[in-house]
Amino acid sequence: MNGLIWAFLAFIVVAITKYLTALRLRKLRERREKDYQSASDLRRVLDQVSEKEDNLKTETEMLRTKLTAMRNVVVNLERMLQKQTESR
Repeated sequence: MNGLIWAFLAFIVVAITKYLTALRLRKLRERREKDYQSASDLRRVLDQVSEKEDNLKTETEMLRTKLTAMRNVVVNLERMLQKQTESR
């Protein structure tokens, strides 16, 4: 009879341990899924920011090219104006 009680107690301990482990495992799975979702969202944001950065770099280069052209025009106009005033 005494052995039966110990066997029953051992069974209860194993069952409780298994139940608690299942609960912890479920919480870990939920956390993992949440982390995967967060990582996916962050990847999407990173891709968007990277694309925006590329667009801004392209736009910056275009603006620099336009600025250089405008500077050249201004310099040429100043030279022409200077030559006209010197020739008078």
